[in-house]
Amino acid sequence: MYILLKQRRLRWLGHVMRMADGKILKDLLYGELVQGKRPRGRPQLRYKDICKRDLRALGMDINSWETLTADHSAWKLKMQHGLLQFEETFVWQAEAKRQSWNQRNLRAGQGRDCICPQRGNLCHSQIGLSSHTRCCFRTSFQSTIPSSLETEGCLYQAL
Repeated sequence: MYILLKQRRLRWLGHVMRMADGKILKDLLYGELVQGKRPRGRPQLRYKDICKRDLRALGMDINSWETLTADHSAWKLKMQHGLLQFEETFVWQAEAKRQSWNQRNLRAGQGRDCICPQRGNLCHSQIGLSSHTRCCFRTSFQSTIPSSLETEGCLYQAL
């Protein structure tokens, strides 16, 4: 999805660059504030800023992209090549992140013993162990009550 958005944005950027001067879209792309300031903190990104970020992600030079867009076929070829490289690195980074996350979860679970002290059952997590011990306590408590007391103390009788 990210790759498709980058592709569409850069195709539109090339289209706007090939437009004649004086068109409203081209003026908006290159427009600057005459007076006033952008808000303090992190201002919202302009379309031009997002396009520059996409150009950097695809490995294109942000200073010479305007001359490259004049030749439509060269721009398209450079963009497709950059998108393929970006996709490869994106998939590789996602896989590396997934593996590091899985390794971290494995290391976190190795330090703790989640074994039931009464029955010796192995639980996958600490919360699972606490739930299991509550269940064990209930069943062990019920088994210690003599059967004669169970029937005498029962308020509700089965019909």
